[in-house]
Amino acid sequence: MGGRIANPGAFDYSIVHIKARGVDGFTYGCTGTMISERHLLTCHHCVMENKTYHTHFTFDTIIDENVKFNITDFNIHIFGDRVDIAIIEFAKNTKFKHKNMHKMHLVADDMLDPHIQEKIHKKGYIAGYGSFKFENYKKLSAEFAISDGRLRIARVPIYPKEYCGDGIKICSSDWMPPFVYHGDSGGPLFFFDNQMSNITEALEREELDFNITHPKRHHKMYQFGLITSLDVNHFGRSYSLPIHQYCGWIKDVTKWEVQCEHVFENRGISVLLPPPKAAVVDPDVFGYSIVQMKFRGADNKTYGCTGTMISKRHLLTCRHCVEDIMTEEFNTHFTFNIFEEDAQFDIVDIHIFFGQNVDAAIIEFAKNTKFKHKNIHKMTLLGENMSDKYGQDKIHNKGYVAGYGSFMDETDEDTGAEVSRSDGQLRIAKVPINSSTECGRLEEICSSGGQLGDSGGPLFFFHDQMSNKTKELEQEEFDFNITHPKRHHKMYQFGLIIEGKGKRTFSLPMTKLCDWIEGVTRMEAQCELLFSHRRRRSVSPPPPKAAEDGSPNFQSFKIDENIKDSDISSKSDNSKVLPLPDLPKTEFEDEENEMDAEDLSCILNCINILILIGLVILLCYYFCFKTSESNAQLPTVIQKV
Repeated sequence: MGGRIANPGAFDYSIVHIKARGVDGFTYGCTGTMISERHLLTCHHCVMENKTYHTHFTFDTIIDENVKFNITDFNIHIFGDRVDIAIIEFAKNTKFKHKNMHKMHLVADDMLDPHIQEKIHKKGYIAGYGSFKFENYKKLSAEFAISDGRLRIARVPIYPKEYCGDGIKICSSDWMPPFVYHGDSGGPLFFFDNQMSNITEALEREELDFNITHPKRHHKMYQFGLITSLDVNHFGRSYSLPIHQYCGWIKDVTKWEVQCEHVFENRGISVLLPPPKAAVVDPDVFGYSIVQMKFRGADNKTYGCTGTMISKRHLLTCRHCVEDIMTEEFNTHFTFNIFEEDAQFDIVDIHIFFGQNVDAAIIEFAKNTKFKHKNIHKMTLLGENMSDKYGQDKIHNKGYVAGYGSFMDETDEDTGAEVSRSDGQLRIAKVPINSSTECGRLEEICSSGGQLGDSGGPLFFFHDQMSNKTKELEQEEFDFNITHPKRHHKMYQFGLIIEGKGKRTFSLPMTKLCDWIEGVTRMEAQCELLFSHRRRRSVSPPPPKAAEDGSPNFQSFKIDENIKDSDISSKSDNSKVLPLPDLPKTEFEDEENEMDAEDLSCILNCINILILIGLVILLCYYFCFKTSESNAQLPTVIQKV
């Protein structure tokens, strides 16, 4: 590529030179970036061609050049044949040439969005070990691109997605011939942290000189694109895969050793408050409607999720909590904290919402299922569109999140990665509801407070929350609702937590799921309208099957083989759980037994119809009786004549 020669040490050797032997016996070069201490991000075509892996891999910038790797020496993760992205996973005992190698930070923000591109002044950096000149090969009379194996970096403009055609990849360019070329595939499209500050064009050259010589001393590097292809017919235009679209897959294959970061949440795109501190709550406070579930995944490890009872035998949760997204196989060895430790229970069916970007599922238990607790409360589902600002204003732009997710982070002894841990206790927090434009995902509700293991949990509000209160009374309301909700106020679930951690939590709006829920549960679970007309919704057929992309957000456990359902504790000696006295059943179910005006009208209409049917039967009987009587007298008349 064109650009300035840079020392790989200036980037802490995070940008790696890859060489491998192809199926034709020739040696080819590529570029990659270290995204963890042992994971290398690069292109699919750099490790495989025509479904055959390359051989004789070398990584001379980080590993001694005399050490050659074959496919059996490390793991290669492939996203798919049609997506040009791959991850090379080195063994834990691999000896690298340099200590404390820097890892490239991956960006979770949508860098295809022109508003976010403005934050980096529509410019970025590209780097690679690709060709920089051409030479004629005399024996073949052909022109070949030549690389000297040196790292080059250039600052490039970022073009609007409409300008580049498909709008799927990030389009950029290198103005210095011969542009991005062979050997730059797998390289990063990135920016520096100091690049977001407002600077004049006169200072751009100084910034470039400073960043390519001393980046590790001062500023973080954020990779938001993976260079995959080029178009030399259009002024050296290059195309990069946007990193944010593959964050879920990267987290999955690296087992959470690599996670993408949101960079712009406090830089003018959205200003989010820090996640609130959650309170430990006894599940009995919510009538055991919020359920902890554990399961064994395809990797034979135990994970945790949250769910909500939406009827006497239907549990709403996330799709990735019941099915492995990559293999599309159901998880196994399910346990739930609403059953006794050794209790037998039957799952009649697991219903999957087959829709694009819809991470929802329903577990259906058998009708004769015996639960640990009697009169398990069901969560009321809201049929209002809470993605709309009007609906959010009704609850003062605040809601509650609840789940059995992680509450602390620990360092894994084997991998050295930071892993979230759960103690199996239910936690609840009151969180702000942010506008969809602030979070960049228009079809989901954006809040905060969610953690790993909270997937499938509810985003909800209490009925008393709609009344106007001062800020001074909010804490009293919070304390009151988390200790006595079933005694006083109905809970309305308007979102299903599917993803996020800390400051950003994304939830599916219930309005997207209501028709599907009512269909698969055969109206045993229904959504209610609260703000417009209090009536039942009508059922509609479930949507047709379609492709779906998803990313897991469940909670892993430290010792998988020793985990039992009995490990789930509703109380802890180290936490303050607010007690709740036993309540009579009538107080608990008053809200459920209410009859509204429309129900009464329906009953009266049924009575009127029955009366009309009775009158019709009487009229038919009367006319039939008269006709038969006249026919019986006819012979007598004839006899007299």
